[in-house]
Amino acid sequence: MADKDLDQIQKILKENDIPTEANPVTLALLYKAAQEADEAGDTQQALDCYRMVYDLTADEEVGKIISKIVR
Repeated sequence: MADKDLDQIQKILKENDIPTEANPVTLALLYKAAQEADEAGDTQQALDCYRMVYDLTADEEVGKIISKIVR
């Protein structure tokens, strides 16, 4: 794989039905779970869910939420 460029690697993944991006439904469910955990006072669970969303999207708003929680 080291001698292949990004386009070639993405093509190989697609040919083998390996997703190259997160499912939007999964992201929405993770975000909702984070909100509900936060509302229920389960800060660690909320943080874990928000971090998963952030890892998959690098969304700035989610990053700000995470920063507020860890303070």
